[in-house]
Amino acid sequence: MVALFLPLPLSLILAGAYHFAAWGGRYGYAVVWRVLAYPFGYLLPLTAAPGLRWVAAAYAGVVLLAVGLAVVKEISFGRAFLSCLVVTGLLLFAVYPALSG
Repeated sequence: MVALFLPLPLSLILAGAYHFAAWGGRYGYAVVWRVLAYPFGYLLPLTAAPGLRWVAAAYAGVVLLAVGLAVVKEISFGRAFLSCLVVTGLLLFAVYPALSG
């Protein structure tokens, strides 16, 4: 049951981080949350594979979210890519020691 309900509050928190990192643009938090929800749902089943989880997290967190944020917030791809790279990098460095040890 935890696996079904944990992604929702986690996605709301992560959307706040991505929203503040990609400050500006045309739309607000609700659109950023929607952009995050689709790759997040794609990523969750892939986290079960030990070697694939880090590659999938980097791909979903940096590439897919950057494309989505650039399109919906109408900001440059470079700006969206850098903001996603920073947030995803911080998240991966924070989560990696907890899951690998």
